[in-house]
Amino acid sequence: MVQCEMCGKEVVSPKDMKIEGAVLRLCQGCSRFGIEIGNTKTKSVETKYQIGPRRDTNKQVGFKKQKRRMYNQMKEVDLEFNEKIRQGREERGLSQVELAKNLNERASLIKKLERGEVLPTEKVRKKLEKYLKINLLEDVE
Repeated sequence: MVQCEMCGKEVVSPKDMKIEGAVLRLCQGCSRFGIEIGNTKTKSVETKYQIGPRRDTNKQVGFKKQKRRMYNQMKEVDLEFNEKIRQGREERGLSQVELAKNLNERASLIKKLERGEVLPTEKVRKKLEKYLKINLLEDVE
């Protein structure tokens, strides 16, 4: 006699069943959880999801053109953003602490931005552009 590999019950004639990719020798009771292997008739597993043919999204008409156009429209932070921020701040006669307070940011962040140690996040970049009336983006080549 053999033990069922799922529940441990002693079985005279276990069934080889496939459960989630693993092949187990199961008793009659546990065999309902898997698909019988070795037979041409397999137990169908019901699912609430529709499984249909996969669509190849790369073969859509104009996909490459859209992708290329998207990359042509992309912008990135100007390499001289730190100078632009400093000049914008000085033109308005503000200190780094005052600018930080007006933007609701930390003064240490403004100092790091002006030294070029960190790149501005999207949120901070937009605040700086709006408040200092500068543009920190450039076109990607």
